[in-house]
Amino acid sequence: MRTTSNRAFTLTELLVVISIIVLLIAVALPAFNAMLYSSESAMAEATLKGSVGAARDAAIRSGAGNDCAAVFLYEPGGRISVVACERVGVLNDQDLGNGGTVRREVFVPLAGFEAATLPKNFTVRGYAPAGSVDKNWYEISNGSGGLRYPLGQAAWVFPETGFYDKTAAQDAGRRQTFMVRFEGGTGLLKASANQAALVVAPRPSTTNRLVTAAWQRVDRASDLRRWALRVLAEPGIPDAVRRQLIGDISGDTALARPVSQLALCDERWLARTLGVRVDKATGCLYQSADAPRFVASANMTAARLSSALEGDVNFNGRIDFPDDVSEAKLLVIDAYTGAMNPVAIPAVGQGSNAAQQEGSVP
Repeated sequence: MRTTSNRAFTLTELLVVISIIVLLIAVALPAFNAMLYSSESAMAEATLKGSVGAARDAAIRSGAGNDCAAVFLYEPGGRISVVACERVGVLNDQDLGNGGTVRREVFVPLAGFEAATLPKNFTVRGYAPAGSVDKNWYEISNGSGGLRYPLGQAAWVFPETGFYDKTAAQDAGRRQTFMVRFEGGTGLLKASANQAALVVAPRPSTTNRLVTAAWQRVDRASDLRRWALRVLAEPGIPDAVRRQLIGDISGDTALARPVSQLALCDERWLARTLGVRVDKATGCLYQSADAPRFVASANMTAARLSSALEGDVNFNGRIDFPDDVSEAKLLVIDAYTGAMNPVAIPAVGQGSNAAQQEGSVP
């Protein structure tokens, strides 16, 4: 007579199996995370290069005098987006920082070009050479929380296009960003400009629209290029009204200067390196969605930010291998081809101020 025996696992055997599974997961998880991070990093770089290249291609096709640019935007809690824009005219604008008036070029998003979005947590900063941060661009006195980037000094600036009161008709020049600009017809890089340009970026709110005619509502415009051209050229519109609609005082524009160097990195890595935390609400190193302010910490300064991005992650004033390992990618745009090339890391013991010279680390 045959008998069958149904033998179950003992508790000890079950615990051993579970332990082996947990051990395998513990070994495999870091490798999987590293693979995922590497993939996202490569995607972020490819997206950045592709969007800048698209703006250059548009500039070549547009013809002489019709410059195009890749403009960088950020909405708190969201992701960095890159928008291809075109130059449509010039506005006799108000100089909010110094008084008087100033002629500023006006850019609008190119029709038919969808904004490129970087993977979550990856951010881009533009290198502002010494002398470009002034009372209009990034450091206008508007009660936004004090100086983030010292006047006149070189800095890596962040797109501040989303840090303002979105319900206010006027933001007093609070929206700031940077662009990679190309000459119309040739595609040559334009890395400098006498004045920052105005970029039309309508705020989401429909309230507090200071308009005298229905067509002046930019939030209802189906064609931003046509709307901007009409604002700039429509007869009978007082200069004060034009400035309210499309000038630096408008809540629907951002002020942007051209740059030739970009820094791409994971904002979480940058925060850890600086000894601070990414703000949960904004998703970056700014702490308020209503005004551009760094997270509150003695470690959060423009100087330390530059050091971290440029490779001096232990903040001793020089690059020391293997102690200084930066995850940031510094990219310089070639003036003739528009190619984005990595900036060379300095030799051991050299200073970390990477962008004191355009195009290379001293």
